Amino acid sequence: MALCAAMPARAQAPAPGGGVPPALADRVAAAVAARWAVAPQAVRLDWGRRPVAGADGRGAATLSDSAPFTLLGRGDGGWFAVVFGPGGIGVAARVRAGTLDTTAVATRPLAPGAALAEADVALVPRVRWDVPRQGRERPAAGWIVRRPVAAGGSLEPPVTAPPPLVAAGSRVRLVVTGGGVSVALDGVALQDARLGQRVLVRRDGRARPLWGTVAGPGLVRLDS
Repeated sequence: MALCAAMPARAQAPAPGGGVPPALADRVAAAVAARWAVAPQAVRLDWGRRPVAGADGRGAATLSDSAPFTLLGRGDGGWFAVVFGPGGIGVAARVRAGTLDTTAVATRPLAPGAALAEADVALVPRVRWDVPRQGRERPAAGWIVRRPVAAGGSLEPPVTAPPPLVAAGSRVRLVVTGGGVSVALDGVALQDARLGQRVLVRRDGRARPLWGTVAGPGLVRLDS
């Protein structure tokens, strides 16, 4: 897996046209960082092209570096409202926030059903304009492509998915738990399934299939 470019560490200035003083924008970015529990240096702000009006209605130039403000919203889709003025009363503006992240992209065109090889995946730095994702899995070798992907296209889920831990037709260990007792049986999976997914299995010597949940490679916990 290749890393295509180094990620800059410096905070980004507001987009031209926003007109918010850089020091004030840095304070807003710090507030966003606190809201999202990320490092302030990772936050990027886009104020858009329309100037933010100052508190006296004469334009953004009247906003000082120390102007009080209130940050409103959770940042869904990256969007916040900022009210410049004491006590949340003043001039409101919308700002879109994001964080520097790395995105897995394809190094070549890929067809649905293909299993990723290490050379198929590159990590490129991009701004994610949304609430930061915590603890997510990265597409990697062995993951399955679920839709056509052009070279340079994103490989992030749901475009790709982890490989199944249970494959259709494979032998599996079936675990039944009840009354503090666990019983292990043998069977065959009737479909592909990933960790935590429900799967239909057939117990050895029984014609009627049963439902269970994938608990590990080749391991299925039968529904009680």
